[in-house]
Amino acid sequence: GMVGLATSASSLAALGGQLLFGRLMDRKGAIWLLLVTGFPIVVLPTLWAFYTDPAQVVVNNLFGGFLWAGYNLANFSLLLQLTPERQRAHAVALYQTGVFVSAVFGPLVGGFLADNVSFTLIFILSGAGRLVGMLVFIWLTVLPLRAAAKARAAAVSG
Repeated sequence: GMVGLATSASSLAALGGQLLFGRLMDRKGAIWLLLVTGFPIVVLPTLWAFYTDPAQVVVNNLFGGFLWAGYNLANFSLLLQLTPERQRAHAVALYQTGVFVSAVFGPLVGGFLADNVSFTLIFILSGAGRLVGMLVFIWLTVLPLRAAAKARAAAVSG
């Protein structure tokens, strides 16, 4: 029953997140939304290391479902914005391949670690991996896009 409640909480929160984040992304942009939702998502798995009651998982899943709704919305929108129209289908297919490969290997690695170390370490490693992912995103996407925008602005004004 608790597993069903926790899963339903995530889906319910995602519905609300889609409505709110869709409007916010229209005003603030996909990169802003990715940063605002991505960094709190980093913390979610780490919190599992401290849970002592199943109700805490429901609360985590409420926040997670809500935040992932915004993150996934912004992520897909940014993917469409950054890919050339002629290569868009290929880029989306490559992205989805990466998602599915991680969905296959993540649980395998997690299961191995669960058998050989501790769940606490898995939760901390998951949070650290997400943090590294967000920092790499900033380095490879946000900084170059901001530099390009500054260069365009300087070319227009000068």
